[in-house]
Amino acid sequence: MYFVERPRQEQSLPTVCSVEEIQLILSNVKNIKHKAILSTIYSAGLRISEVINLPIKAIDSDRMQIHIKNAKGNKDRY
Repeated sequence: MYFVERPRQEQSLPTVCSVEEIQLILSNVKNIKHKAILSTIYSAGLRISEVINLPIKAIDSDRMQIHIKNAKGNKDRY
């Protein structure tokens, strides 16, 4: 057997929206549930899969924390 080393894939940086663009996106959303989801995703830096699996009891409004269970790599985080 021969081991052939493969070239590394290039990694690109994500596109970051400006504050005005985020305000424009949130102001154009009419459904309050969708606006809450988008605000949570943006403010907490969550992935879509994490928000989909987020139960209400994971949100601690007293301490202003969200407990994400089994996030990327099956690790918990706040």
